[in-house]
Amino acid sequence: VIYAVNADDEEYVNKFTVCDDTSIVVSDISLFCDSPGTYYYGSGKYRNSATCEGGDKAKMQVDFQIVDDLQSDAYITLSVQGYGTVAAVQVYTQESFCSVVQSTDGAACPGVGNYKINHMFFWGSQSDSYTYSFTPKVVVGIASDLNNNVYDLGGANTKNCNGEIVNDWTIGVRKSMANSIKSFFATFGILCGSIVALIIAGWCITRQSRAPKIPKSIIVDEELDEMSYQAIRENQNLAIV
Repeated sequence: VIYAVNADDEEYVNKFTVCDDTSIVVSDISLFCDSPGTYYYGSGKYRNSATCEGGDKAKMQVDFQIVDDLQSDAYITLSVQGYGTVAAVQVYTQESFCSVVQSTDGAACPGVGNYKINHMFFWGSQSDSYTYSFTPKVVVGIASDLNNNVYDLGGANTKNCNGEIVNDWTIGVRKSMANSIKSFFATFGILCGSIVALIIAGWCITRQSRAPKIPKSIIVDEELDEMSYQAIRENQNLAIV
């Protein structure tokens, strides 16, 4: 479950309960939603939001740590709870744990190491007339045997642990709206700078086109000028004769 934490509202804390003293520890859970359709600042749509609405695209990541070598593969059940008329999403039901996780440190499942699940899905449509958004709850359970309703190897946000249930949390997921505003002002600044550059370039071109043209220098060839003068004098003498 994801909550806003600090005063400037720029970070989230992922807060969830985990099964205590287990071979597989759920170390982090995060789920963010994108509203459908084109996203741009001022459209009312969003990306990487900690709250979701019906029809949104959800991006989920669950991190695990195997702290004790397992003798064999485990079985994972994973679901995401909706709200109101937005139905829950069942991601896995007693699926092979090693077939759905990815190693993040080179470990070989089911050996000791760090693993993760990345999964994307779309929420179903809302079928009532109310307006609401919700914070999804990811429920994870890991069992050593099929058809075992007790998650003896680990789990999160479930009451079916083999022992005690404890709280866990991680901090540092930045709020998307703050990033969107910063991105908007950065893009807006680049746009303004481009417009100013175009205006300056246009002004320089207009000024150059309106500037008075300086005529080219006329070079008088004295020899040619003297020949022209002699020709005129000869014509005048012929006219007199």
